[in-house]
Amino acid sequence: MQNRNLEQDNKISLACWVLCGILVIILGILPMSPPLITQPLRPIFIAVCFLLPTTYLYRMKGEKLQIVYMLYTLVTLVAFPLTGSSISAYISLLLFGTFYICVATRIWTAREIGLVINTIIAACTIYGIILLISTPSLLTYGPQRINFFAYTINRNTSAFCIVPGALCSILALLYCPSGKRRLVYAGTGIICSALLVIIACRSAFLSLAGGGFLIAWQRASDSGSPQEKFKTRASVILLFLIAAAALYAASAGTNSMRLFDLTDSTGRDEIWEEAWKIINEKPVFGGGFDRWANTGHRMATHNAFLTIMVASGYTGGILMALFIASVFAEALKIGNLIPVAFLAELVCHSYSEPGFDYFAYIPLVLAAMLMRFIQNQNRDLRVIFR
Repeated sequence: MQNRNLEQDNKISLACWVLCGILVIILGILPMSPPLITQPLRPIFIAVCFLLPTTYLYRMKGEKLQIVYMLYTLVTLVAFPLTGSSISAYISLLLFGTFYICVATRIWTAREIGLVINTIIAACTIYGIILLISTPSLLTYGPQRINFFAYTINRNTSAFCIVPGALCSILALLYCPSGKRRLVYAGTGIICSALLVIIACRSAFLSLAGGGFLIAWQRASDSGSPQEKFKTRASVILLFLIAAAALYAASAGTNSMRLFDLTDSTGRDEIWEEAWKIINEKPVFGGGFDRWANTGHRMATHNAFLTIMVASGYTGGILMALFIASVFAEALKIGNLIPVAFLAELVCHSYSEPGFDYFAYIPLVLAAMLMRFIQNQNRDLRVIFR
């Protein structure tokens, strides 16, 4: 009965329009806005997120662990003296957790998922073009911060903002049945992918390469006979090897060459050693959200799990790890690599960035939407782009 109702429901719900509006703000406006603007928007996002679940609620699995983790972080907050920075950190965790739960527990229709994917592609592409126009010397600019009109922003933030658009463009290009629309998706994919190479954020580039390969591999696996699958998979491997060799040659002597220098840790090794020392001082429950800043470190930990364990100990780290592991397990269980492709960004982001922010939870949300769709409607993903 539920599947039949979903089949008949071809309308775009209010929840979907709200979600698309949030994604436009996150991907197309916030990266270009100073903190004075982004900070007040967080509680607004939390309130708006509660509008998302309407009908067709899905039985929660990993989302239960996310709720437990959010409750535990509340205990962490009140167990230490309340400060502006600690409250801000908790509000961020509450925002992202609520955002994920509200989206992941709803079953979205094909038309709604298509609208969400197209919104992400448009927002990321427009942001990338504006970024390139504002900083024409982006290719040869060495420092981690780049000029953006009146102020500067971090290269990594810009890169992870563009990754969802690049992956969604690849997905749409390979699964869209319309030839004209595929040309558009090819164009947006080239723009977003080229910008990721130019920005030269290695972890964001790896999430694009890994996620793109998984999407292409799944598309090859969806093709006809075993012989056709073998040929298509071989073509995917060959094309990726050729692309990697061409990119390596083209990036020689430029800032983009750092994408291939896997030995360059940019000082993260020393920071991670310091973080482990601080964690081991209060290993079980952590030292609160202000613990890292109070130790005099100006740079962030550059690892989301280390940030969590500094604040909430091994307990918080284990809870978050269990949550992410449960999402991965569910994604692998359905036998489709597309959700896993989006989770690749989560892995790279959490490994190199200090926290789970918008650009970690957006691919997590996309993975959840696609998992629910595949599990409950059992459709070919081509219907999303019909």
